[in-house]
Amino acid sequence: MSDAPFGGLPPAPGTPQPHTGMTHAARTPIAPPPWPPQGPPPARRPSRLPLVLVSLLAVAALAVAIASWFRPAPAEDDSTAPQYSEQEIADANAAVCDAYHVVYAALTTASSRISTDPTDTFVLSVELKLALHASGDYLNSALRKNPATPQALAAAINKLADTYHRAILDQLADAPAADIESRRADIRSAELAVRRECGV
Repeated sequence: MSDAPFGGLPPAPGTPQPHTGMTHAARTPIAPPPWPPQGPPPARRPSRLPLVLVSLLAVAALAVAIASWFRPAPAEDDSTAPQYSEQEIADANAAVCDAYHVVYAALTTASSRISTDPTDTFVLSVELKLALHASGDYLNSALRKNPATPQALAAAINKLADTYHRAILDQLADAPAADIESRRADIRSAELAVRRECGV
């Protein structure tokens, strides 16, 4: 209701105004805020920087690995290889050839023993296997003790020792007779190569 009496005419000066129970602040309209109310801030998207860095590192590692595959192997430096005198080479050659002579004598004796008794035959077969195994080990030991052995002789000795050991495995596995005979031919060929290098 308006404070002005009689149809809205203003009251005379000095006329007391009736108390309505409303304060000036209550009658004053509240102006709206100059900006609309803001909601909660949008959630921040996770940074993709760590993922990008990991991907770059993975690509770089792959590139390095591929490059290493095609990188030529470094040439061997002959200066780092042991240098032996002629006397050392000659002594090593003699020691290894002497080892072969010991092996050859032992195998010749072991393989020449023959018996018609089944028990003796079995024992002689076991002895021959032991002789082959001991011969291969003895030749390998001679090479280890004589590093100045010429390369050709060392290769022939290694081949012979491996053939001795393979012959034992074939016999223990009850390999076919054709395989056993083929292994004997390999032994004869390897022994011939050693004798040739030893000048026998």
